[in-house]
Amino acid sequence: MKYLILFIPIVYLSGCGESQTFNTNYDRLVTVSWKIPIENTDNSPLLDLMGFKIYYGVSESYLDNVIIISDPNINLYTIPESKLFFTKSELYYVSMTAYNSMNIESAKSNIVNFVY
Repeated sequence: MKYLILFIPIVYLSGCGESQTFNTNYDRLVTVSWKIPIENTDNSPLLDLMGFKIYYGVSESYLDNVIIISDPNINLYTIPESKLFFTKSELYYVSMTAYNSMNIESAKSNIVNFVY
């Protein structure tokens, strides 16, 4: 059984660059980007990548919201406003996994936090 290689997402807030603070002059959007893995953890080529899962929430230990991205070629995703429940000036967390054709999911990436 092969597991997917870990990767680290980078969280950006639109209109704020990399400062990770919210400016009320801009829409509140959270965009996650990542490097697409090309190898399994045993260094063999990753030939059956099926997509990614973005986990997010208000606690580092409880990322209770999941977005499934079923296109393995996508490396940038903006969480739709309809899925956001964030309160301004609170700390939130995002992590990701990749999954293959057997629905084997990688370990979660490092958790990234941001103030929304």
